Amino acid sequence: MPPREVDRLGRQVYRHLGSLAADLFRSETEPVAQLLSRVEIVGLEHARAAAASGRGVFFSTPHLGNWEWAALATGAQGFPVTIVARPLDNPLLDARLTAMREKTGCRIVSRRDAARTLLKTLRSGGLVGILADQRARPPDGIVVPFFGRPALTTTSIARLAGKTGALFLPVVCLRIAPGRYRLVYSEPVDVDVLPGRERGVEKLTALVTALVEKQVRAAPEQWLWLHDRWKA
Repeated sequence: MPPREVDRLGRQVYRHLGSLAADLFRSETEPVAQLLSRVEIVGLEHARAAAASGRGVFFSTPHLGNWEWAALATGAQGFPVTIVARPLDNPLLDARLTAMREKTGCRIVSRRDAARTLLKTLRSGGLVGILADQRARPPDGIVVPFFGRPALTTTSIARLAGKTGALFLPVVCLRIAPGRYRLVYSEPVDVDVLPGRERGVEKLTALVTALVEKQVRAAPEQWLWLHDRWKA
């Protein structure tokens, strides 16, 4: 992009961040039915089929659009997910945020207990919500291409999918009008049917990252990543 377009996009990112904050404050006390009336859902059949498989499912979204409402709406459709989240530094705000996140049946777990909890959840056929655009340090993080540049990326999805055979289902909840969103469930990726040469941790991490890139390209102004995603 030329500099003028970069500047315009940057301003749009902060405009979206302000709108997102307002929507989240409203959703803290808003009845679930009222919240859902402002979310158009597409591809729910993919979520139903994946959950019914009994193989465990990663519901995966980047920090794009309104990922908090993606989790709330998913839980409200009868698919409560287990979500890994870092506690906020302010315990009072953290308690309020956790209560909002869990009001449709989702469960929040801390990173400290994440690996064991997620493995147990997936092996029992449960559902996991995960933000797939995370930067991670080695040994968990490896370098894969992201927007044409090398980026340290978490391998947790690839490792857990390889161990459990869980399905990977891309999800995105994009704003389509003030206070209104479209939640899209895509067809799941089945690791077990991929050729052997594509199942390694590096290949699967690159595949997941490519899907994230595709999602972000659809609405880059709604992607929240205000620090250096490509830091070496």
